Amino acid sequence: MAEETYYDVVAYPPGSYRQSHPDRLATLATLLGMDVTPVGACRVLEVGCGDGSNLTPMAVGLPGSEFLGVDLAAAPIARGNAVIAQAGLRNVRLEALDLLAFPEDAGTFDYIVAHGFCSWVPDVVRKKLWAVIERHLAPNGVAYASYNAYPAAHLRNAMRDMMNFHVAEQVTPSTDRAAVGRGFLTDLSGAAKGPEIWKQVLAFESERLAKQRLDVISHDEMGAFYNSFRFAEIVAESGLQYLGEASLRRLFTPLDGELVKALEGFGPKDLIAREQYLDFLEFRSFRETVFCRGSVQLDRDGVRGRIGKTYLASPLEKDGPGTGGATKFRNRQTDGVIQTNHPDVIRILERLGACWPSAVAGADLPDATEPISQLVAAGLVELRTHPLVPPRKAGRMPVASSLARVQLASGVRTTNLLHSRVEMNSAEARKVVGLLDGNPSQAALEKASAGIRGGVDGVLDLLYRHGLLMY
Repeated sequence: MAEETYYDVVAYPPGSYRQSHPDRLATLATLLGMDVTPVGACRVLEVGCGDGSNLTPMAVGLPGSEFLGVDLAAAPIARGNAVIAQAGLRNVRLEALDLLAFPEDAGTFDYIVAHGFCSWVPDVVRKKLWAVIERHLAPNGVAYASYNAYPAAHLRNAMRDMMNFHVAEQVTPSTDRAAVGRGFLTDLSGAAKGPEIWKQVLAFESERLAKQRLDVISHDEMGAFYNSFRFAEIVAESGLQYLGEASLRRLFTPLDGELVKALEGFGPKDLIAREQYLDFLEFRSFRETVFCRGSVQLDRDGVRGRIGKTYLASPLEKDGPGTGGATKFRNRQTDGVIQTNHPDVIRILERLGACWPSAVAGADLPDATEPISQLVAAGLVELRTHPLVPPRKAGRMPVASSLARVQLASGVRTTNLLHSRVEMNSAEARKVVGLLDGNPSQAALEKASAGIRGGVDGVLDLLYRHGLLMY
């Protein structure tokens, strides 16, 4: 039996990370000129998968693909496998496994994910990750790794050092370390003397940690292993080719003029050095870096021309006339409002809003490259290589995500087909989710929907807009 880990003792909270979804990785790679394996028929490996709360929702939305998660901690693996069994999923499995013993005959994977891993394991395990990727990443595969980055990580290192010193002096029980450490930092911030910059740093970090859950602080800030890296150091150690960061907006957003001028003054000779200098200039603390094999030929100059190879989606819905003859759109996710007079933008947003959360093929929106690029840069339109949410089909009763049926049967949170966390506070809506198993009773649906505006149609619309239904 494997030795018990701290993750067995103090559970890490469940979470799904959209930036690590294979579709996000495939979209970035496609825009940069790669010919990747379609995410609807691929193999995915997640290293450090925990209870599978990041991996399992991917398997629900991509039933034609195969998913494997590995983690050293046995307890979260057992919890995750119980959920997988309840949801009846056959295309995902979790294994309690020391990465150092990763089987050489595991085959190749089209997408390899290691979120929250590199900075929280011993050096030998992190280096093994790169060896696993080297051996098992498909020739046209894409890998993702997140990690604490310098220079801003210097501040987090300082906070960790002080908190760990204090809890050791107090002989604090392991389960109380995070609460005691955070409380100490709050007290320290209020009592600190010396240079004003030090008081500001302490106040900033104390405020940041005040927003964090204690179980997250226990692992992310005060765990046994904690490392930070320069970006260029990680790229060199990986032996892989740098694709980009998991944020697609960076591809479409030109650098600020002052940053461009500063970079020219520092004289970086290549892309890696340029990115490293940007970390110094922007005070980066965390990176979500995407890699491919060095043999892959990339084209970084043709990004906008490949929008037609993607799908487009937007949560903006038309919200009536605006001021001065403009058309107003409201963001379903943030409730923010934009107004525009641009006819191409209006046309695009009206079409995307009508099918949200599904998507429209970019090839179906010809001659709109420039406005789409601007909308992506502004975070108002997202690009995908897969619709992720099937379009609605008139007259057909949908099936709810099997994971949502399991999770909403005992709680109010689930992960939807967009790989985002959803909170469903309506008990009636949660009951309807449970009924949508492929053969629901119309009478039962009507009874469960009685307290919801619009009845059955209203609740189905609500659930679809939340990305929980498949048609």
